[in-house]
Amino acid sequence: MTGTADALIAAAEAAADELQTLAAANADLSAQNALLRAQLEAMTGTRTQFGINLSTLSPETKTWQQLVTDHRGLYGGPLTHIRLFSAGYPMLWSNDRVKPLTGADIPVFSFKQISRASFDTWMSGIPADWPEVWACFWHEVEADAQKSTDRAAFMTRYLGAYDLMDEARKAHPNGHKVKLVKILLWYSQVMDPSTKGNWQDFHAGQKFVDALGMDCYSYQAWLSKDRYATAEELLGPLAAIGQQSGLPVCVPELGGTLAATDTDGSRRAAAIQSWVDYARDHGFLWANWWCAQGGAGRNHHLDAYPSNVTVWRDAMSNR
Repeated sequence: MTGTADALIAAAEAAADELQTLAAANADLSAQNALLRAQLEAMTGTRTQFGINLSTLSPETKTWQQLVTDHRGLYGGPLTHIRLFSAGYPMLWSNDRVKPLTGADIPVFSFKQISRASFDTWMSGIPADWPEVWACFWHEVEADAQKSTDRAAFMTRYLGAYDLMDEARKAHPNGHKVKLVKILLWYSQVMDPSTKGNWQDFHAGQKFVDALGMDCYSYQAWLSKDRYATAEELLGPLAAIGQQSGLPVCVPELGGTLAATDTDGSRRAAAIQSWVDYARDHGFLWANWWCAQGGAGRNHHLDAYPSNVTVWRDAMSNR
């Protein structure tokens, strides 16, 4: 019996030693990631920016102005890369959703109709003190391309819209302020690429685009099984796209409801922190939390969970 006890003690000590070794290795890896991040920031002069997206979709009862004011106060700064959606032409500067914003918010305009005249008009309205705005034609395009009766014609229209915008900005006095982004969807690219279309179909070698984006939501089937997506699962595919395309990447919408038993949101806070760290370590341009209602009645709001707000506020303030 003594021999068995001694063997168990020896095994436990060996396991403890191994855990200490792994902990030291993880600490070294974290230090290396921090160094690489600092080197990247020094070389590019940039650091991943984090912002907030808002929506007045039901059951939201607050006005757009109230949401903007409340979230600026809660998160302590501009709502960088906030999304502005339109089913038609780019939202005009006189629109009530644009009026509460400033140049520091760096809005991202998403729209589904475009002409040279409409885009020129939109660029002419960019306020003089706004240094940068983003434009996206047909965000989360994969499902609509799949459903179209003539996919080839749809793709010609989609890619042609980006050619048009690039040509227009080159000829316009405000064109240097306009950045172009294509926005895909994580689910389509990771879980259903065979039917929705590979990212390369939508990139099509248009190197003039300033960034490739992907809306990334923690997979609902995993959340119902009480687990969050790891950073590699959620953001790794986008990092790989950046490497393969040679273009900067961003996460225009990042989100996820609470996992099944995460009643106080503490585990989601830890997951969010891991996603923030991954985005920084891999040089993402920006990432925005979808702090609003989502599809199928899913609530992605962080506001009711102090630990979640703290993590995202720290990310927005570059802490």
